[in-house]
Amino acid sequence: NPNQLSNTDYRQRQQTLIVQSNFEFDIDKHKFSGVVGTSQEWSVTRRFQASRLNLITESNPTLNLGSKEGMSNDGSASQWAIRSGFGRINYNFNDRYLLEMNTRVDLSSRFHKNNRTGVFPSFSAAWRLSEESFMEPAKKLFDNIKLRGSWGMLGNQYVGSTDYPYMSVINELDAILSLIGTNATSGYTQTTLANPNLTWEKIDMLDLGLDLTLLNNRLNVTFDWYNKNTNDILLQRNYPAQIGARPSEENLGSVNNRGWEIDVSWRDKIGKVQYGIAFNLSDVKNKITDLGDTSPDLSSYRIRRVGDPIDAFYGYIAEGLLTPEDFNFYDDYEEKYLSPKVPVIIGNDYQPGDIKYRDISGPTGVPDGRITPEYDRIVIGSAIPRYTYNVRGDVAWQGIDLSFSLQGVGKGDGYLEGTARHAFQDMAAYPQKIHMERYNLVSNPNPNASYPRLTYNTSFNQSNFSTFWLENAAYLRLKNVQLGYTFPAQMTRKVRIDKCRIYASGDNLLTFSNFFYAYDPESPISKGGYYPQVKTFVVGLNITFQ
Repeated sequence: NPNQLSNTDYRQRQQTLIVQSNFEFDIDKHKFSGVVGTSQEWSVTRRFQASRLNLITESNPTLNLGSKEGMSNDGSASQWAIRSGFGRINYNFNDRYLLEMNTRVDLSSRFHKNNRTGVFPSFSAAWRLSEESFMEPAKKLFDNIKLRGSWGMLGNQYVGSTDYPYMSVINELDAILSLIGTNATSGYTQTTLANPNLTWEKIDMLDLGLDLTLLNNRLNVTFDWYNKNTNDILLQRNYPAQIGARPSEENLGSVNNRGWEIDVSWRDKIGKVQYGIAFNLSDVKNKITDLGDTSPDLSSYRIRRVGDPIDAFYGYIAEGLLTPEDFNFYDDYEEKYLSPKVPVIIGNDYQPGDIKYRDISGPTGVPDGRITPEYDRIVIGSAIPRYTYNVRGDVAWQGIDLSFSLQGVGKGDGYLEGTARHAFQDMAAYPQKIHMERYNLVSNPNPNASYPRLTYNTSFNQSNFSTFWLENAAYLRLKNVQLGYTFPAQMTRKVRIDKCRIYASGDNLLTFSNFFYAYDPESPISKGGYYPQVKTFVVGLNITFQ
């Protein structure tokens, strides 16, 4: 009470048009092929909503059965479009020298008409070294040797929070009193400064690779090195609050990702036993290369700064927990107190069992006997994984097949905060057995305990972020194991079955990690809100009838 009826009409119309032509022709040993085309995509969205209260009957509810008092209506609309032209040409000489050139031109409605056009070319080349005559003696060992390289550019048009980031947007305010009279009227204001200079975010990438096939196609090796730059990332300048509107974002930032990947596989047969093994290893280093003239973005424990990975962990280096030997004891007859002999953060009441920090530097560039956020916090880790790897294997013998997959990360850091890591954070954060592994001057005076001393209404051990709270996010996981049996064809065909296979498999069966108890290292940053990986067991039967 009161009853209410609300009607909403939402309509979206999206259309795509693609016109494309392929061509191919040969001139002796020279082979040419390519594609040329154009495309257009556009979308229009409209929404309308109306509601009324106090319907006189609910047997056949319609809006006009409700009261006009308190009725409301609302509507919105948006649209966007992109028009593109693209082309590709391939050149192949005697299956030895391979070239490819691509380009596309895009025009997006999300930018001002003066910055709407984006041109994105790419080039690639390969040399099949194994096809050269001077490599003939090596063909007993090498089946294929290919050197390749490529460079390309891509564009991202989704650079704003709206479909019109370059326009001055006017928003309605809550009802206010007009300057003349006392009747409430609607007010409007510009809440975001317009930026007609916004343009495409651009990604360019260089890749150099090598493909090897050896020993009668039994051994395959693929290696890639790449350098990827993302430029013109949107950032927000710092403007004085007196402007009265949120500053618009600008194309200011750049990020670099550089890494490599190697894939090695072996497949062979011994008698009636077929088997294969494959190994993949990759690494990537992430680094912010430009922030324009904006200031480094520092949250409570993560930083965005030129030269560091995106959202790197930023804090103090912890050196265990304070012990009684780190304090001087004073007794002035009226009060007994402890005075730290080691550097601490001024303003906190330190006692044995609190976190001990390393004095890294001071105003003069050398340790000054104090722990300060200006001089003693550094980048202490990153959640971006390093050395990602996986191993895949399979073996088959007389209808029996077994396969497995291992996957993991060799280096990475994580952080669990709030109820994911600590007890007594709120009514739902019940203590667990692991929370008892904390420093206690009487029962557990261990400077390497899992938790500092238990305190009430004191949080500086947690709020002063340090390596003490970082988790080791490296792990090895048995992702999948599958065992199957395929019945002999001469048996199944008697009952008009072409193939019959029964199998059993399991996913996420084992995980080896030093990550914090009960949490998934594949989600290294969490407050406990991510659904964990689950073990899955499947028994199945595949039948193909004739």
